[in-house]
Amino acid sequence: MAEFLESKDLSKSKADEIREYVEKILPFEAEFAVKSAADKRVKLKEPRKKKIQCDKGHWVTIDDHPVYICD
Repeated sequence: MAEFLESKDLSKSKADEIREYVEKILPFEAEFAVKSAADKRVKLKEPRKKKIQCDKGHWVTIDDHPVYICD
């Protein structure tokens, strides 16, 4: 990794900052994976298909989520 960072014309201080971040974050990720109550099998499932209750409508985005609006 060090060679890659330094080959990208980063300053030594910036490369060191990135290296330190990666060294710090990896243990946190491992700890979270152990402590997380999330069922990792759920991520592999296909999303449920909802039946639309109206014949005509359109999609809009609200708070970065797609929402179907019946006309």
